[in-house]
Amino acid sequence: MRFLIALGIASLAAWEGTAQSPRAAVARPPVELQIKVLQTLLLPGEPVEVEVALRNSSGRPLVFSPSEDWLDMDVFSITKLGGDGALVEQYKPVLVNEAFILESARSARTKVDISKTFALLRPGRYKLTASAAYRGAAARAKAEPVIFQITTGARLWEQEFGARPAEGETQPESRKYLLQRLTNLRDMRLYATVTDASEGVIFRQVPLGRASANDNPQAKLDRLNYLHVLHQTDARLFTHTVVDAEGEILRRETFESLGPRPGLRLEEDGRIMVFNGIRRPRADDLPAVQPASAPAEPLATP
Repeated sequence: MRFLIALGIASLAAWEGTAQSPRAAVARPPVELQIKVLQTLLLPGEPVEVEVALRNSSGRPLVFSPSEDWLDMDVFSITKLGGDGALVEQYKPVLVNEAFILESARSARTKVDISKTFALLRPGRYKLTASAAYRGAAARAKAEPVIFQITTGARLWEQEFGARPAEGETQPESRKYLLQRLTNLRDMRLYATVTDASEGVIFRQVPLGRASANDNPQAKLDRLNYLHVLHQTDARLFTHTVVDAEGEILRRETFESLGPRPGLRLEEDGRIMVFNGIRRPRADDLPAVQPASAPAEPLATP
């Protein structure tokens, strides 16, 4: 089972492993493989990013080519503690998109998203395994398996709407926006979800940032059926995010409370405005922060 890796592979001088004492020295395998799921608690349809790391201790350069099935991964559902369930369906084989050479005593790493490769829409716990082959190897290098979980979030709000007709169609497509809150051991995150009307198809899970347990996020649709969400991210700070029917973020901006909680107001022309808040430019604003002499205007809705 082959994986597409968008190669932004960086050579590293040292492997991030545990140093061994001279008395407990163990022969290092020629090639070491490590995998790590960057976020282990996810919503159905959310990208499942996996960091893949290789260490070459073979004493010679190694070539990893798209024509060779060098990286395999499998996902198993976990049906009971300490056991595996069924092998999860893989939708399609995906190839490594370019060759690279890994010099001896060097490491390389990259990230892959496996959410579109495996059927990972059903809530549950999953085990990911991986192995790598290289020319002249008697056996594949194997990584320690990792565990991750797909779960449902707490639904806070939902609204069905009509999206622009697809090419060749005359009738608007019925879709739905959802607001969901996902809680893990470290924090809470807010998501906007775009689905079809039946929620059978998830078009996009859109992370909106940190969520507050004491906040009730506000959501409204403007005249173009763009979703506007205002939610609290700090003691006095609120984030206003605008999302379209494809799940693309059109605008993200931060407001500081003037006392009462800031809110969203639908204007007579169909635009959405934030009231009871002062705009505070930040580095993660979308579009980019504008000069102070040119204050941000409401999102244009031609």
